[in-house]
Amino acid sequence: MTMKTHYEISPHLREITHEQVAYLDKAATDGASWDFYCNSYIHHPTVFGDKMSGVVQDAIDEYFAEVRADHEELVAGCTCRSRSGICKHAIALLYGWVNDNEDFLNVADTLERLRQRDKEEILAILGRILMFDPRNASLLEDKFAADDPEEDGL
Repeated sequence: MTMKTHYEISPHLREITHEQVAYLDKAATDGASWDFYCNSYIHHPTVFGDKMSGVVQDAIDEYFAEVRADHEELVAGCTCRSRSGICKHAIALLYGWVNDNEDFLNVADTLERLRQRDKEEILAILGRILMFDPRNASLLEDKFAADDPEEDGL
């Protein structure tokens, strides 16, 4: 059952087609990203509003890629730091979205479920998140408390 939230997935993300990603792939990587998508693995794909992200792993390494869509363009970023525009990791994430979007965690649905939990349960969840990856502790600093959660992807 999909929950109805006030953070709907952007129609700009929903409208992306396989043909559009293939065209972008051809232009950016001469079509190599399709093979990369087929031979890589996307960990923890998430979607929230107009942004998707995930960890894209190949045989050698893994990279955090994200794509934001609006009515005019796609903006991508990746830890591979490709200087040639959109990289194969971000395009693989896009292929994942158009082919397997049901596998993407909708962060808005998770937030809605968290709203139903009591404070102690949420604190226990945050403790597990910090134990899994202590780098997340920086997200709990006071400077983030006043920010809009949608802007920070929360």
